[in-house]
This record gives sequence, C-alpha cells and structure tokens, in this order.
Amino acid sequence: MSCEQQKRAKGAFGYRLNIKSMGLRPEILIKPPPMATAESKLISILILNNRTDAIVQLLEYLSIDCFECQQTGNSSHALSKLQNEAFDFLILGDELSFSESFLMIDLASEIMFRGNIIMLTKDAGENEIVNALLKGSDEVFVKPYNLPLISARLKNLYHKRNNFYKSHRQHFGEIEMSQEEYRVWVNKQALHLTRAEFELLKFFMANPDQIIPHEVLATQVLKHNNDDDIPFDFLYSHIKNLKRKLARYSAINYIKAVYGEGYRFKGNVE
Repeated sequence: MSCEQQKRAKGAFGYRLNIKSMGLRPEILIKPPPMATAESKLISILILNNRTDAIVQLLEYLSIDCFECQQTGNSSHALSKLQNEAFDFLILGDELSFSESFLMIDLASEIMFRGNIIMLTKDAGENEIVNALLKGSDEVFVKPYNLPLISARLKNLYHKRNNFYKSHRQHFGEIEMSQEEYRVWVNKQALHLTRAEFELLKFFMANPDQIIPHEVLATQVLKHNNDDDIPFDFLYSHIKNLKRKLARYSAINYIKAVYGEGYRFKGNVE
C-alpha cells in the first residue's frame, strides 16, 4: 500500500489556539505514551499551531513525502494525543512564543514523550536558537521555511533515533526492553505497562534468579520512603498486573513468589 493510500481518511485537526490552557497542568497518566516503531512506513507528526497558510503548506508538503501529519491548535488536546497515540515528532508552530514552546517541551517531557521536538519561529537570532536547543528543542527553523530542508532533517533525526534505540535494547529470553523509549515487547508483541510495572520489570531483569525482598521492591523500585508503613498490597497489585500482562504473550512464569521473603525472576529461559 502506498503512502498516499495509507493516508486516506486521516483528517487533520483544526482547533482554536488555546495557550492559556498550558498554564493548567494536565492530568498526567501513569503509563508512558506509545511510540512509533522503526518498522512503520509513515513517520508520524503532530503539529501544534492553527492552520495558517505556512502550516497548510508544510502539512501538504510533508503529506506527499510519506509523513503522516496531524494538526491541532489546542495545547491540551496536543498533550492528550501525545499521551495516547504514537508520534515521532512534535512540531511547535510559530504562533507560540519561545516561553510557551519551552513550557510545552517541559510538559511533553513530564508525560515521557520520546519523540523529537521541532520549533518553528517567525524570527529568531542566533542566541535565541541556541537557547531553544539548550531548552530541549531538537531543531529550530526560521521563516521563510525551506520545506525540503525540513523534510530531510526530520527523516535524518528519525533514522538516527530509531537506530540508536534498536542498538540499546535489552533482551531477556522472550522479553525485549528499551529503557530510552520506555517500551517492552514479549515475543515481539508490545506491552503497555504503567510506570511502576516498567520499573519493576527493569529491576527484575537486572537481578535474575535472586530472591528480592518485598521491602527492597517497595523502597528501591516503587520509591516508598516510610519503612514503618510499607503498602505491600500496593506492591502485590503491581506484581499481579505485570504477571498478567507478561502471560498474554508468553507461557513462561517469569515472576515467582517466594513465600515470606519476596519474589524471584526466572533467569534461565532457554
């Protein structure tokens, strides 16, 4: 199927720009947002800006160059989409001031967005561009926009990021983990884990075939600091949910309870 065929029925979103809503911190989901895989045929982009002439031209150019683009003028809507859909890029349009863009970068980081962030600006000097890069933007483009350059730069960033993530994935039997992407696969099937479940699995994978006490998991992994009131029921619930999710795609019982002591993660899975 061609890129154009895949894009049919993929309408763009048009909303009034609502920068004031950025001052209201959104409800942060515990689970990290999904991440597009390197095998995806389309590079996915979310643009935060109203549909100005320049943005429409950018959308049209990227859409015929095998990018899948969505657009919204509402910051809260953009954050919600970043939490619940897979995007490779967030493009912050030139209707946002630098301070508003920096706030959006911080909020995207809070919800663990792992894609690249691009800033568009109507006017910026060298010092402003350097500051934007230091604040977390991966690239800054100044109007008038060179569309072929933007497209080429996005592709370059996309391939570099995915090659890096692939080379840094951990493998443990049927389990594959990318700490940078905050993602886990079992038998190549993606698992959607909460932050606590991900941290527990990461700790288990680093300590196979060892009995890990409940207290260690609660204090070192779940970061519970009150030794006199450790919420073991909370820990048990996370372990139960993690085991259930692993069992969806594996017949191996990786996490076994050791009565009165803690848990052991199965190391020999050959």
